[in-house]
Amino acid sequence: MKRLISFIIAAILMLTVFQTSVYAVQDPSVHVVVDNELVRFPDAQPFVDGNGVVLIPAFFVCEKIGATAQWDKSSDSVKIKNSTDTITITMPTDYSKSTSVALNGQTVLPDVIPFIKNSRTYVSLEFLTDLLHCKTTWNGGIRTAFVTSVGYSGDQAASSEQIATSSQVLQIKSFDGYTLTGKLDLPSDVSTVSTLVIFVPGTGPNTYDNHRRIGQKEFNYYDLFAQELTKRQVGFFRYNTRGVDKGSEPPTYDTINKEAYKKYTPENQAKDIESMVTELQKNEKLKDAKIVLLGWSEGTIIAPLVVERNNVEISSLMLAGYCNEKMQDIIEWQLSGDSSMIFYCQYFDTNLDGIVSKEEFEADPYGVAKSSLGGAKFEELDINKDNNLTSADFYSMLTQNREQVLKAIAQKDDEWIWENYYHVTSEWLSGHAQLDANKVRLLKLNIPVNIFHGVYDQNVPVQGIYSIFDSYGANEKANLRAFVFDDNDHDLNYMLYPMSGIISAGLEQIFDECAKVK
Repeated sequence: MKRLISFIIAAILMLTVFQTSVYAVQDPSVHVVVDNELVRFPDAQPFVDGNGVVLIPAFFVCEKIGATAQWDKSSDSVKIKNSTDTITITMPTDYSKSTSVALNGQTVLPDVIPFIKNSRTYVSLEFLTDLLHCKTTWNGGIRTAFVTSVGYSGDQAASSEQIATSSQVLQIKSFDGYTLTGKLDLPSDVSTVSTLVIFVPGTGPNTYDNHRRIGQKEFNYYDLFAQELTKRQVGFFRYNTRGVDKGSEPPTYDTINKEAYKKYTPENQAKDIESMVTELQKNEKLKDAKIVLLGWSEGTIIAPLVVERNNVEISSLMLAGYCNEKMQDIIEWQLSGDSSMIFYCQYFDTNLDGIVSKEEFEADPYGVAKSSLGGAKFEELDINKDNNLTSADFYSMLTQNREQVLKAIAQKDDEWIWENYYHVTSEWLSGHAQLDANKVRLLKLNIPVNIFHGVYDQNVPVQGIYSIFDSYGANEKANLRAFVFDDNDHDLNYMLYPMSGIISAGLEQIFDECAKVK
C-alpha cells in the first residue's frame, strides 16, 4: 500500500515544466469541441436525451465545421451545405405531415427525429456529423463530444525548415533593482518584428533554457518555442525565475538562491514582467511589436494579473494549463483524489465513462499496471470495495499526505514544504491568497484571450475551462476562445517532440494563434 501511495503522490507532484492545477466543479452541462475548439451556443444548449444521444442546435456546429445552415421558410426546411453535400431537413408546420431528412435528394433515416426547441433546429450530433463525413467521439466522464472535420490535421512531424535567427541573453533590472536574466530569439531577416511572445512559466524554479533530462534524453524545453515562433516571424522571450540560475546537475539543471527566491511571489512576478516589457520595447526591432503573454499553469494567473494592473500594454493572452480558481483550492484539488483519477482514466477507462472497472483495470491496455504501478492489484486500489476505481478511493489513500501538506501550509513550515511537497515558500502562498481567482479576473479583461487545455491534465482539470467559457457566454463577452485537446496532458503532449520529433496539435495551435496577433 505504501508503494501505491508513493506512486500517486509522485504523480501529483511530478515536475514537468509547470506545476499547479484548479479546483474541479462537477458540471452537468454538455460541451461540444470541433477541431479542438469549444463551440459557443449562445441561446440554446446541447443536451443528452434519455437514450444517451447527444442533441445539438445544428447551426453553431455546422458553422464550425465549414458548412452553412439556413432556414427556408417557403419549404419549412433547413438546408445544410458543405463543399460536396446538401442535407435537407423538412419540418412541416402542417402536423399531419412528418419530418424528413434527405442527403443530396435521397431520404435518410435519423436516429432521432429533428425538432425545434427554443427557436433552434435540434439534430443528433453523431447523425449530422456522419452525413458531413466528420468523426465524432463522446467522453462521458467530462460530458464532451469531440468532432473532427474532414481534412483537419492534428499532431504533425516537425518540419526540418530552418530560418536565420538571432539569440541574445539579456540582463534586465527589475523594479527593485534585482537583475532578471532572459533570452531573446528574433528572426534575422526582418527589420522589425510585429509580435513578441513572452513566456510566463508555471510554479517553481525555471531557467531561460529549462534544460531537462528525462531518462537518457536531454533537451532544452524552450528550444521548440523559439524555433516554431521565429519560423512564423514572431519573437520569443523567456527568463529565469527570481533566485534561480542555470546549473549543472540533472534532471533540472538549475541552482537556487533561497534568500532571493523568497521574493518569488505573484506580485513580484507581475512587476518583473512589466520591467521586461518596458526594457524589451527599447529594442529597435521590437519598438512597435504587439506583446503576447503566453502563460502556462501558474503563469495563467500571473499573465492576466499583468493585464489587470495595466502598467504596460499587452495585446493578447495565450493561457495553457489554465487555472480558474485560487491557489489554495488548486492545491486542495490536487490532493483530493480527482487528480489521480485523471491518470487512471487516461490509461484504463476504455469506455470513457469517468470510472475504472475491475475488468478495465485488469485488461491494462497500455501495460501501465505492470510497468508504472509495479504490478499493482485492483483490490489494493479499490479502497471502498465497490468494484470501481473512483476519486473516492484515492481520496482515502491520500488522507495522511493531504493533512500533512495542508498543516504545513497553515503553519508556514517552509522547510517541510520544500523537502516534502514542492519548492514554494510561505511568501508565495500568502501572495496567492491575496489574489482574486481567474474566474473573477478574466471577466474584467477586454483583450483577446485564448485558452488551451488537455483533457488528461492531472494538474488542472478541464472543468475550469468550461466554467470560464460558460461565464463569458453568460456575460455576453466575445473576447475568449477555448481549445480542448482530447488525449493531451498538462504540457499538451510536449514530450512527443523530444522523443519522436512530433509537434502535438495543442502546441501547433498555440504557435499558430500567436502568429495571428499583428
